[in-house]
Amino acid sequence: MSLAKCASQASASPLRWAAVVTFVLFTLIDSQFIESAAAAAAEGGDHSFSASVVKLTDSNFKRKTKGHAFVMFYAEWCGHCKRLIPVWSQLADDLKEAGRADVSMAALLATEHRAHPAAKLVRGFPTLIWFHGGRPIAQYEGDRSRESLLAFVEEQAQLGEAELAEGARRMAEEVRKVEEEARKEAEKTGEEHSFSGSVVELTDGNFQEKTKGHTFVMFHAEWCGHCKRLIPTWSQLADELQAAGRADVSVAALLATQHRNHPAVNAVQGFPTLIWFHGGQMVNDYSGDRSVASLREFVEQQSALQGAALARAKREMKAAVERKAEDMRQQQQKAAEERQRVEAEFSSQVPELSLSYLAGLEDKQAVVLHYADWCQACGAMKPVILDLLAQPPIDGLLVGRFKDNQAALPAAGNTLRNGQPTTFFVSHGRVVDALKGAKKGEEVREWVREMGELSEEEMEERAAEWRAGVEEEAERVQREEREKIQQEVRKKEEEKRKAKLQKRRAKTRAAAR
Repeated sequence: MSLAKCASQASASPLRWAAVVTFVLFTLIDSQFIESAAAAAAEGGDHSFSASVVKLTDSNFKRKTKGHAFVMFYAEWCGHCKRLIPVWSQLADDLKEAGRADVSMAALLATEHRAHPAAKLVRGFPTLIWFHGGRPIAQYEGDRSRESLLAFVEEQAQLGEAELAEGARRMAEEVRKVEEEARKEAEKTGEEHSFSGSVVELTDGNFQEKTKGHTFVMFHAEWCGHCKRLIPTWSQLADELQAAGRADVSVAALLATQHRNHPAVNAVQGFPTLIWFHGGQMVNDYSGDRSVASLREFVEQQSALQGAALARAKREMKAAVERKAEDMRQQQQKAAEERQRVEAEFSSQVPELSLSYLAGLEDKQAVVLHYADWCQACGAMKPVILDLLAQPPIDGLLVGRFKDNQAALPAAGNTLRNGQPTTFFVSHGRVVDALKGAKKGEEVREWVREMGELSEEEMEERAAEWRAGVEEEAERVQREEREKIQQEVRKKEEEKRKAKLQKRRAKTRAAAR
């Protein structure tokens, strides 16, 4: 389907056109410009895999694991992962030199890419799993020597269709068990994640009054897993102090995502944050381990502060918070300046391309960002596009943008309804593939290089896959719209039925009187 054909069908089928530029997205991505650029620049610093290792992402995982693939799920902070990388790279190099094109050695930064169901099997790092046909077949549990890993590779690469199917079935069952365990844990912890009656529940309205005496406050968020795990301990601490007759000390909690008026909330940079208060003022923050014994020791130390020592602690805490606030203000100012710089360069340097122009590209390849000004995640892609423009990964690449607006694109209100950008790769006037959502620079660069290396036959195959996805998405959107209309109709019919029934009952009661 060419872009020209898409444009010609747009007026007749706005929902289909909306599907052309709107896809089901994997995750919401952090939209901070600086963080995105910094993370992209830092990626790979401690994880220097050799070129023989296939770098996996959420977007290319299924495609890259169609054949036999041995995947290392790793984390950037994991020391065991860093020690395994040279062995993993050497094995990949050896297999490549031996002409083993049937086997891929791959790596996935699992702290960022978790869309594949197999990611649920990762309980620690590194986790090593054999894939075939995009499905997990077996998890490696042996030692991490090159010889042991190679023996596993040889064993798995020789499996027949029946054995591969059985392995996939077993691993699918493991995923199902993990999901069931997670569901049960969520149900269990949902009951456990409530404070005991000994914990004082703080709000914006009662904070100052409730922290006049010695008060140990936990600032928490409803979505924070660490907070949920601390709640039973926090409740136990409160219960023990109450049982010990420590009326001079209160253990309290503030849901800081809802109650943010107190200046102390500015000191909260992560959850949970534990701060000691007295006289409505911060005295000290707690950074020790979260056992009842350690927390109790901190309580004894802080509650013993009196007079000049207490006043000095308050002054020092206030100064520390003010320094943090100033640092944050400066960071925000730098981020704002960087956003302005990126916006200015993006608007002035990246050409805005029309659909008709893209459809007429018979001898060029192009990367085009579809974005909207109101879309925060789109902003994270602008530095990435500028980088592609400055250093194209393939010769002759045209880098451009087209903006979501009523003049250029019909059904503009739907095209970015998920609040995410789409990056298209266009060749010979047709879309070959698209990246959904905000991506890091190296991932986009690798994707563009991969597109540029495709043969004409492979490009046509990828374009066909993309068209099929577009049509499937269009059908889904239309189906949802039909279901929504049907629900509205049923709702109105039900309201009419109830109204008629009420009238009949009223008449019956009137006749009875």
